[in-house]
Amino acid sequence: AENQKAQAPEPEAGCRVVVSGLPADTDVEDLRYYLNHALLTATNHGDSDGLPCKSCKLLPSDAQGARAVATFLTEVGASVAVALDGLEYREVEIGLKRPPDYTGTAEPELDLDQMPIQDLLGSAPSAPS
Repeated sequence: AENQKAQAPEPEAGCRVVVSGLPADTDVEDLRYYLNHALLTATNHGDSDGLPCKSCKLLPSDAQGARAVATFLTEVGASVAVALDGLEYREVEIGLKRPPDYTGTAEPELDLDQMPIQDLLGSAPSAPS
């Protein structure tokens, strides 16, 4: 399994968000459903059946509780998640932060109300600005 590791940084490194302060019995599929709903609702795409969060994986717990890493389809999706830091999940406030090894740029100013669904799902090439 060692030789499968690529030397280049993973393309999805910018698409990951560490979710902290989760209840101890967090179910990753439930969390993924919740994050998808939260992102779509926050960006006025609540009626979309798109799933901007492609996976959630539990991490070892820390002093704040259970933790998970959520991987989004696009870096913009991850930025939206970080913008929702402090969201309430199952009656607790959860932290949504970039992982410690994130080397990308500072979070962009996001206009959540006007965000194209493609920015979350990455399904269409973005138009040149």
